[in-house]
Amino acid sequence: ERAEKGLNDRFARILAESIVHVEPINNLIVVNTLTASANAAGEAIDSMKWSEVAGTIAGDNTLLIITRSEEAAESLMMKFNSLLNN
Repeated sequence: ERAEKGLNDRFARILAESIVHVEPINNLIVVNTLTASANAAGEAIDSMKWSEVAGTIAGDNTLLIITRSEEAAESLMMKFNSLLNN
């Protein structure tokens, strides 16, 4: 359990350091990252196993997050805002 928490902390740092901009669109969230960071950010999100996330698709500097509903996207946006403001 402690090891998993350590991994989640590391994934949170990866996300916070690579995200440039986050924009919700209905049940989708578009995440712009630093160049060549979208795959790492996507892996971090997938590994965190957030219930709101149905899946992710990563390019070079853009990550598309598909959420289960618009409400799930709003909830996930609150998580991102919290993460980015720390």
